[in-house]
Amino acid sequence: MKRMLKLLVTISFVISICLISLTSSAHNTVQSGFIVWGEDVGWRIREGTALPVHTNGTQIAYDICNSLDYYHGHGGDMIRPLNEVISRGATTWNSHGIVSIARNGPGPRGIIKESFIANSNVIARVDSERYNSSGHFIVDDFSIHGVYSWEMLINSNGYLPQRTTHLIIAHEFGHIIGLADLYNDNNSDKLMFHSTQGWEATGPTVADRNGARVITGQHVHTSTSFPTTIRQLTGNRHASACTDCGAFNSLGIVGCNTNGRLQIPGNADEHRRTCLDCGRHRDTQGHINFSWNRADNEFHRRTCNGTGACGFSQTQRHSMSAWTNTTNGHSRSCTASCGESENHTFSSNWTRTADIHYYACNTSSCIIRSNSGNHSRNYTTNGIHTHTVRCSTCSYAPQEGHTPSSAWSRDNNEHWRMCAMGCGQALNKAFHSKNYTTNGIHTHTVRCSTCSYAPQEGHDWNPNNTCRQCGQRR
Repeated sequence: MKRMLKLLVTISFVISICLISLTSSAHNTVQSGFIVWGEDVGWRIREGTALPVHTNGTQIAYDICNSLDYYHGHGGDMIRPLNEVISRGATTWNSHGIVSIARNGPGPRGIIKESFIANSNVIARVDSERYNSSGHFIVDDFSIHGVYSWEMLINSNGYLPQRTTHLIIAHEFGHIIGLADLYNDNNSDKLMFHSTQGWEATGPTVADRNGARVITGQHVHTSTSFPTTIRQLTGNRHASACTDCGAFNSLGIVGCNTNGRLQIPGNADEHRRTCLDCGRHRDTQGHINFSWNRADNEFHRRTCNGTGACGFSQTQRHSMSAWTNTTNGHSRSCTASCGESENHTFSSNWTRTADIHYYACNTSSCIIRSNSGNHSRNYTTNGIHTHTVRCSTCSYAPQEGHTPSSAWSRDNNEHWRMCAMGCGQALNKAFHSKNYTTNGIHTHTVRCSTCSYAPQEGHDWNPNNTCRQCGQRR
């Protein structure tokens, strides 16, 4: 049965107390050694009290109660006449050519009507079924006695969702055909799944249709010569199965051969058990003892090993971390924790350039340096031409030519330029030139044309009362 969460199918009391043996081959669970229905096959035959109930043949007729134009349920969202939805539910089956379900057509006739059912979770159900000792609906009851062979009740106290109403009707027609509800979650895609919760059906699946074919006698296992394939069953089992309807050999059910573990294609971290016969996968788990180990200076490797291991092996290049300084060097290790590491030491002798000094790594291919810095510059003159520039850290001491200062240094007699680097060397030393300019009767200025030295002096008078240097007269 399928209510809001599940459709209900019930058998009337008079019918359900009949205990009659199964006589038709279409009723039998096993035909020629093959299990033809069950949860593993994907469809089941309806059973009353030990009696399957189903149509006799491929034709089913129905009438619709005149008052059933629109759905009157308390929560329904129907916007079309319900007879159109019922017709669509019948067409869902008819389109596959297995059965013919028609309004006022031939076959066991039933009536579809609205009825109050106290349990509002019930959407619809099949009720008041009349059938013979073979489990077949009585076909001529209506034409002779005016009695319907079955009733489909639409609950006026329920909720009929518009989007899936035709599938709910088709599900109920499946019960009229003779199909029972399925309860395993792996059958949630089947039309005959018992609950709308998780229901994925869009119409009769291959399994639903296979059930209808077997029930109506269109597919019968009379020998074991039909084509078979390997079919997976629940409980890690498989068996040879009919390629046409999915029925499987009841005598050939075996446990899956999944003792060994195989790597999962495209998945480097896990393996699983895979049956070598049916291909079933189970017990997916991570590889065993699957940690990286150093292979050589360039690669590391990990291998699934130990009890239950699959032997999968993977090799990669080392991925080294950033360098970390040590007491007298630097080190780094592989980020995969495989054990690969490098430990370098620095030279105890300075490496120098014109501008800097540093301790170089003893590994020639390594460019990392220690204590790198600019030279300090302490100048000592070597004489008029050069001075020595000595680094107080690394003792680097090249000789350079002097760089004269832009300013003149002088005394009363001479001028010179000091070395701008501070080595103390006087450069370009020479006597002042003397150019005299009178300042009046008392003094004149003596100006050096090179360094602009310009002291004032008193005149040096000759006997003619004229200054010997500047020409001033008195």
